Amino acid sequence: ARRPEGGRAHTARRPARGAVVETTPPKTRYCTACQTDTADYVCPIHGLTTLSSDTLSDLGSDALIGEVVAGRYRIVALIGEGGMGRVYRAVQLSVERPVAIKVLKTRYAGDRRVLARFEREARATSLLRHPNTIHVIDFGQTAAGQPYLATELLEGRSLEAALELEGRLAPPRAVRIASQVLRSLAEAHRAGIVHRDIKSSNIFLCTVDEDPDFAKLLDFGVARFVDGPERLHRLTRTGYVVGTPAYMSPEQAQGLAVDARSDLYSVSVLLYEMLVGRLPFAASTPAALQLAHATEEAPPIGLAGDGVPASVARVVMRSLSKRPADRPQSADALRTALDAALAEGHRESVLSVAVAPTLPLVPAVSDGVNDTMVDVPVLQRTIDRPIG
Repeated sequence: ARRPEGGRAHTARRPARGAVVETTPPKTRYCTACQTDTADYVCPIHGLTTLSSDTLSDLGSDALIGEVVAGRYRIVALIGEGGMGRVYRAVQLSVERPVAIKVLKTRYAGDRRVLARFEREARATSLLRHPNTIHVIDFGQTAAGQPYLATELLEGRSLEAALELEGRLAPPRAVRIASQVLRSLAEAHRAGIVHRDIKSSNIFLCTVDEDPDFAKLLDFGVARFVDGPERLHRLTRTGYVVGTPAYMSPEQAQGLAVDARSDLYSVSVLLYEMLVGRLPFAASTPAALQLAHATEEAPPIGLAGDGVPASVARVVMRSLSKRPADRPQSADALRTALDAALAEGHRESVLSVAVAPTLPLVPAVSDGVNDTMVDVPVLQRTIDRPIG
């Protein structure tokens, strides 16, 4: 992770996705594509998430670059990092194929809970074959005992990075991305898997057959499996909440039983974010954000001047209903409703242009906030103690 001399200059900019306010000053980060220091969370040139200074300073004891993992994968470069693991570009030696290798950080190798999450991600993803789901190639351990997950190597950028650079997306594009996520989820839900962490950073956009917005759903690390006739119920251990507060369904935020409809709520939060350039709720703490999802109505969209067709807005707002029974009941049902709403919105647009061709557009406003993934005690509708 040595910083080479020179490289492109970046302008300082803080991340603006999510809904928990960041108050600490910006840290020095590093762009692996530009090979230079930056204060940007997302490289404005390449659309890649940059690496933190903590990651760079910690690489000395955990670097795998140049090593051959399990006799099959030669590590070439570090391309990303998360709270518990790092992602490397590698080459599968048997077929000279580029792959991505996700390796658990050394300090978590003995943590049973973290190991269980890592293994859950491997197991869940290996059961899925949909083209809009990340494809898993292999799972094992390095010579040092660190678990690794080998997946297809994706070239492109996260939806989070795209929103950072573009603000909001046109309704047809937003619906097209959401529809792909829903196709991936439809297969997962049929297999009895609920993702539980749908968010913009877990959606990756890559180019496939000249489509620059081919979406891939990532990170099944907090997914839940349920077997038998009750498989869509009793997925969350009572007393704890796991996920990202900015995108949590009301039932997930309160630690209640969740099913596939919880994922549909999270997809609708994602769609709301794509359409208007901000999340439906903002708060200064994860607990307050969970409370908002559990008790407050999302600000309406589809109003005059916001550029969102009223038909699409109706589907999104319905899917953000507090009661799961009031939402679409499956991923396929939500996708079908969105496609029909988009077609209706197009017809409405044609009619409105014919009547008033010079209607002004109002630009979107974006919040400067960050999302956070938490695993905290259950949040009840009335908070009478701090959330730890």
